[in-house]
Amino acid sequence: MLVFNCTKAAAEFFTTVRKGTKISPLKPAPEKTIAASLQEKNRQSTSRERHLEALVQNKSQWHWLVHAIKVKRKNVLILMDYHSRFAMTFTGLKKGDNSGFLKVFAQHLNFHIQELIPQVITDPDVIKASFEQYKRTHSSNTFYQRGDRSVQSHINDVSWHIEMTADEIGELPAGIDLIAFDCYINNTIRNRKGKTGYFVPLQSFLHQWLCQYGGLSQAQADKLISALQEKEKARYQAMHHNMFDVVTDSIEAEHINGEVEAILMSQIQGKSATGNENNVIRVDFSKGKN
Repeated sequence: MLVFNCTKAAAEFFTTVRKGTKISPLKPAPEKTIAASLQEKNRQSTSRERHLEALVQNKSQWHWLVHAIKVKRKNVLILMDYHSRFAMTFTGLKKGDNSGFLKVFAQHLNFHIQELIPQVITDPDVIKASFEQYKRTHSSNTFYQRGDRSVQSHINDVSWHIEMTADEIGELPAGIDLIAFDCYINNTIRNRKGKTGYFVPLQSFLHQWLCQYGGLSQAQADKLISALQEKEKARYQAMHHNMFDVVTDSIEAEHINGEVEAILMSQIQGKSATGNENNVIRVDFSKGKN
């Protein structure tokens, strides 16, 4: 089941009033928080068999946080996966258009998976099989009104970026430009409570998909993501060296070198690095891509 956990703003977006009657897809949440919902499944298990069943149920519930904002007087929905912090941004949706939202969700998810898996696996049958497994696992959906502070802090960063992007280009991105925006956001290095070191949402999301729907073991997915990290590291190092072709001030060059190395080491090895007040380090891996 796909679980869309809506903030108050998102809940209002999905709610309309017709002939004095409120129409909304939202249902009362069984637990107050997303974490409590996942923990409740495990508490219900009293034996090894029931524990394994609970783990399967947890995997069958894919939790997303949904937030709504206004940019240039238009509705923008920001979705973020609870576990990987992978984000998708939707523009052009009408208030209360729940079916339209689900359609766009499926389209964006399909596009991202079609782009991500070939980075680590070239067999097209893997993509097809993973989508079949995904559809079997999530044949239904539900909407609850509840949030999560940790996820919301990262959503707020996405909100800032979409507002800045709209100001720079004079309008909200749409179509392929919106997909490109998501790719940039999901290549942003982040950290969160309970997770050691920094991580890249795009890589965490891909790892999650390969394990849950691609039929890969944890070890197999780890190996593929590690290879992808090394590839990105080598490409970014090449970009890093090119910086010095245009840097003439030795002090400035030394400063850039230190920052780049800190980012790379924190991304690949999980060591501490310096971020801003939101614990975010921004790296645009989309630039310089062949």
